[in-house]
Amino acid sequence: MNEKGTEGYPGGFDPGTNTVIYAQYTNQGSDIGLFDLDTMTGVQGPRSMRTSAVEFDPHISTAYFSFFRWQRVNGVRYANLYPYDWVAKSMTKIATIQNRSGQYFLNDFLGEHYASWTNRTGPDIANTMSLDVGDLVFSKYSCSDGVGIYSLPGADT
Repeated sequence: MNEKGTEGYPGGFDPGTNTVIYAQYTNQGSDIGLFDLDTMTGVQGPRSMRTSAVEFDPHISTAYFSFFRWQRVNGVRYANLYPYDWVAKSMTKIATIQNRSGQYFLNDFLGEHYASWTNRTGPDIANTMSLDVGDLVFSKYSCSDGVGIYSLPGADT
């Protein structure tokens, strides 16, 4: 799956298939890849996820996949969060988060109806964001009391 000179980080299996989504890194950057484990070949993903930008931390469900993409604006780095709809063949940026020192992002859960992501901004501060995919209702849960919220439960009905 990883060619010489690359590293890959898993994003999960496409439900009902033997295809995985992953982030593949080189010294040039990273992209989101799909790989069919039955045929041991790469699977062409949507054009909208094949860019020169650094994309990372993918997750996949039957109807969606999501990932982060770095963007620089006036020297400031931002992480943009994108869910891609397999059925509608569309992708929408739903969040832009300014990157600060010591901060990291986690793509926690992606289902058919709900998704969640965590933006950890300090040793005891984390913001978990969730999305009702069907209604595009975006919620943010913050914690700064020393007990960080790192993920919402992965229940999807």
